[in-house]
Amino acid sequence: RALQRLITRPDMAEFQTTTIELSRTFTKSREAVWEALTDGIVEWWPKDFYIGTYDGIEPVGMEMETRPGGRLVEHWPGGEGLLWATVITVHSPRLLTLTGDCAPAFGGPNRAFTEYRLEERDGGSELRFSHTPFGVVSEETAGTLSAGWATLLDHLVKWVEEGIHPERPPSVTAAP
Repeated sequence: RALQRLITRPDMAEFQTTTIELSRTFTKSREAVWEALTDGIVEWWPKDFYIGTYDGIEPVGMEMETRPGGRLVEHWPGGEGLLWATVITVHSPRLLTLTGDCAPAFGGPNRAFTEYRLEERDGGSELRFSHTPFGVVSEETAGTLSAGWATLLDHLVKWVEEGIHPERPPSVTAAP
């Protein structure tokens, strides 16, 4: 009965879900986009998306381990860091699926599935992206996530198509 009261309390957040779907086109092959998306993530990951900087930590990089059970991790000095997500599907250069958790400080708690699907298109490629969080997902959080993912994918496009790096923390110079 105590659990039932806790679940039905009106002041408690409700379980919610949403799906953010975005796509980006590239003049480059899906192999080139895959390489940038995975092994080259530190090249296009912008300063404002390093979580450690919010606590005064100088991050040293981002890394995507492209194997089932691999990690998307933000590296900090001394071997510390932040686990963004765990890789659950890799089918190079076509499909990458991750799952990760979002803390209350960033609009959660929630868990999300994120999928990157690359297809060949007219001499180039198309990235179809989806992010599906479930748990505490307010309208504000959904909007912030949508805008954030759009920004990240735009940085990926700029890197792949034009070789343009976003502003990065001074401590991030290359892949760890």
